[in-house]
Amino acid sequence: MKTIAQQLNITDFPFEIRDREERLIYEEFDNGNWIKWQYDKEGNEVHSIDSDGYEVQRKYDKNGFEIYYKDSQGIESESKYDKNGNMTYWKSNGNVFTINRNKTHTE
Repeated sequence: MKTIAQQLNITDFPFEIRDREERLIYEEFDNGNWIKWQYDKEGNEVHSIDSDGYEVQRKYDKNGFEIYYKDSQGIESESKYDKNGNMTYWKSNGNVFTINRNKTHTE
């Protein structure tokens, strides 16, 4: 299957496609490798995938802080933040860290 640049006979790389808000949604390189991005309505990157199949999913809270991450290699994390935007909780692949002003606790 041909890439977008190959279909369009593009020879100037990197080849980029941007959405109406000027966010990069597709980029292709002269070796045929590419990456695609998707964004939520606030402009946060929520999904990406590349030509090798590496994929990332993200979720954000109402303040734009990343609260969930998962990639196709099995890395997964969750985060929580206080009202001031300070991370208070982080969990990654079974490791849990609770954070307060003076110390970090690992479960």
